Amino acid sequence: MLKNKTHESNLIREKSFLTVKEVVQGMSKLRERIAQVEVLKKEGNPYWDAQRVSAQFSIRHTIREVFGEQSPEYREHRNLRLRAHTEAELAETISILNELIAILEEKKRALEREPAKPLAAGAPPLPAKPASVSPPTASVSVPPPPPKTTPAPASMSLDSAPLSAAPSAVKASPASPVIPTSSAAAIDPSQPATTSSATDPLGFLRKISARFHAVARHLRRREDRHTLEVEDEHDVQDVLRTLLCLECDDIITETWRPPHAGATERTDLVLPQHRIVIQAKKTKPGLGAKEIANQVAVEAEHYSTHPNCQTLFCFVYDPEGRIGDPRGLEASLSGASHGMRVEVQISPK
Repeated sequence: MLKNKTHESNLIREKSFLTVKEVVQGMSKLRERIAQVEVLKKEGNPYWDAQRVSAQFSIRHTIREVFGEQSPEYREHRNLRLRAHTEAELAETISILNELIAILEEKKRALEREPAKPLAAGAPPLPAKPASVSPPTASVSVPPPPPKTTPAPASMSLDSAPLSAAPSAVKASPASPVIPTSSAAAIDPSQPATTSSATDPLGFLRKISARFHAVARHLRRREDRHTLEVEDEHDVQDVLRTLLCLECDDIITETWRPPHAGATERTDLVLPQHRIVIQAKKTKPGLGAKEIANQVAVEAEHYSTHPNCQTLFCFVYDPEGRIGDPRGLEASLSGASHGMRVEVQISPK
């Protein structure tokens, strides 16, 4: 059994490199990861921790994508930890990526040495060209029959009886408009209606995020009644869950505790049908852009192996404007990492 498994893994590895183009694409992806690591050398970056975690997940995902999940390269580096506190640690990670690029370069040279065999096998395509030429000749032979049918009506026009038959044909033609076509048209509108009801959950989440501040203000303006103030993350999550019920039927919660000392338990919303985890945050004194970035990095690492998380959606409610550059923070924290998508939305901007 062990021999069979190793044989299958070797086949998978060979199948992942069928052409030189695939190898070149893999090399370019690894060079992109090197550029991502080089960014960490810059000092004074407020989102350094988040970018380090994002680069770490991206490197793991790229190795798996390029070499295959059963490849020895991925099995060796599947738990790679990107240490970037010193230039020596960064150079170690860059050296690993360069070694993987060297493996691909050897594979590229091996593929380039075997161009003759494909050329010999490429002889069969020649008969395909005459086969493609023959159909046009057949298409040219088809037009002659119509002119033969045209003289027949001329001979028929000599008789008076066929004239009476002609109106009958005309009467048959008005009967031809088939009413079922209208019924078919009536069925078509129903189909878009079903697709429109099944809205994109991410699109709906973005819409909620964009209008959340307006909803919170409206809830605050209740004449002669108790108001609903959105004061902390629990309030933000309650409003989010209420709005999600408009489109999502299955909403569950996930409770966990971050690994760092003194951390309290967190409760996040999960849409298992769509494999989306939703986190609700609210800025406050001591919880600004830097702290949000650190939290997202830890949470992305936690949910990277969660079975119900293909997308981590982080909504940050910032009514006091504590985040100076919300769009920049969104762009820095959002992206793909280790096969999982992270998206951060801040409101209001």
